[in-house]
Amino acid sequence: MKALDAESYIKQCNENNLSPSTIKAYRQDISQFLKFADTLNLNEGFMISSEVIIKYAERLKSIYAPRTAQRKFASIRAFIEFLQGNSGENPAMNVKPSFGAVRKTPETVPIEIIERLYEAAWREYLQSTSSFGQQTSLRDIAILELFFTTGLRISELCALDDNDVSLECATISVRGVRARTIHINNETVIEALRQYATIKESVEFFFVTRQHTRLSEQSVRGIINRLTEKAEIDFHIKPNTIRHTFISLIMNENVNIHDVQSMLCHGSLNATYSKSSKRNVLPPSINPRNKIKCGIYRQKGTNGATIHVLPFEIPTLKSTGLS
Repeated sequence: MKALDAESYIKQCNENNLSPSTIKAYRQDISQFLKFADTLNLNEGFMISSEVIIKYAERLKSIYAPRTAQRKFASIRAFIEFLQGNSGENPAMNVKPSFGAVRKTPETVPIEIIERLYEAAWREYLQSTSSFGQQTSLRDIAILELFFTTGLRISELCALDDNDVSLECATISVRGVRARTIHINNETVIEALRQYATIKESVEFFFVTRQHTRLSEQSVRGIINRLTEKAEIDFHIKPNTIRHTFISLIMNENVNIHDVQSMLCHGSLNATYSKSSKRNVLPPSINPRNKIKCGIYRQKGTNGATIHVLPFEIPTLKSTGLS
């Protein structure tokens, strides 16, 4: 087996066009494994044995939740296979640790659950007493809107810059390996994005923190967790849960599977079909967002535009700060 060379492995991951977040996780996992190996006082260039792998698996089990331990162990198994090349058997393949039962997060949820998230987000906005609170709430609503209207991955959402969001053309431009343009066909979503874009500080990034830096994936997960709690939903919902619910619902409609594949940028039709379910069949509709009544609406009249938030009501623009 070759000497440990984490950077060579990371270089190969980059060449294989793995996402930055995946490569970051691999780098961290490998670094933790190498530090653990150092504690065993092994000589440089040592051969990794099954005994070392077993000890590390026990270490992972003692520190991390089952799902995290499984992921980290899989990272190390792939790393060792890379180091080994064609020189022999991968010792990690002979180690099959049990990290305990994994509490499975629902792959999809009923659309009524998504609607409760929307209501919690808008209720939070209406209860805001400061301009910063309103800006933060509108940002969180815009995040929820994009997840459930476009099926964006969390990494794609956080990577959006101001010039990737065109309200005039009603499009989102996704950059990177899965580059594509997504059209938004819902006026409520466009209005929510417009309100957020109007009130937020003008910086390069579309979704920003209080310090005007790019919003991180961890922060987005925290936002969804907070809204889940406020909506009094008694199970965990991840950003991917919202994405998969969106996929499942549109797959139950009369849509072309290749169009769905293109929009989501799935590498294969199998990946698209795997999110499909025969449950929750809806009447024909282009986008499941159209089934949710909660949202912001602009109604033009003789005295200008009036903003309505359903199922709530905002009587005047002056009292809300919306424009």
